[in-house]
Amino acid sequence: MLVPSIVVNAALGSYLMRGVTRLRAENIAIGLSIFTVGLFKKCVLADVRALWADPVFTAAAAGQRPGPVDAWVGALAFAFKQYFDFSGYSDMAIGLARMFNIVLPLNFDSPYKPTNIIEFWRRWHMTLSRFLRDYLYFPLGGNRRGGPRRYANLLIVMILGGLWHGAAWTFVLWGTVHGVLLVINHAWHALRRSFAWSVTSGLVTSSPASSPSLRSSRRGCCFVPQRYRRPRSFCDRCTGSTEAPCSHL
Repeated sequence: MLVPSIVVNAALGSYLMRGVTRLRAENIAIGLSIFTVGLFKKCVLADVRALWADPVFTAAAAGQRPGPVDAWVGALAFAFKQYFDFSGYSDMAIGLARMFNIVLPLNFDSPYKPTNIIEFWRRWHMTLSRFLRDYLYFPLGGNRRGGPRRYANLLIVMILGGLWHGAAWTFVLWGTVHGVLLVINHAWHALRRSFAWSVTSGLVTSSPASSPSLRSSRRGCCFVPQRYRRPRSFCDRCTGSTEAPCSHL
């Protein structure tokens, strides 16, 4: 796979250049723990859910229409199978590398917890997301050329990300769907920020404190409306002459 090989080759090159080849008990313990968790995810959690998902999809491929309960069970089981499968072998690779003093980046961070598609892609297959961002999204211009260009770049990147998974129209459709969802989510966030700014600006400019009659002098040391200020040339803190206006008023 392209992204893992890039990450591993970079880490391995740095490892060999530093010459750090001596095994460390601490890293072996940490790596073995991470590897064991990944092995459990792959062999227990993922493979058990495959027993629930595979019959539903096999029957659907043969032309049999599953019932509502079977369809939901198959879909949810497949979703968790995919996560535990990918996360499991990623943890196993991270654990093995850690045993040899190589620290690989985290690849999955509870991706099913977020409530929007943007946060999902910040937690799912993070090495792939960083690769697409650094080598596709940024060279295309990122978000530096306005909103429409930004949304077009997002859509292009996700379509190419779908092709990275496989050269089939189903992967193109998958990437297009995720790209459209990301565009909608980013546009919605931009609209909310714009609306919030408009409301805040309207409230500030229409407040009584912003009226000329109550505007305080910029020379004052505290906010006191002009018409309520004392007609004195010095304040209680001043002990000098009254010939010059007080700087505290």
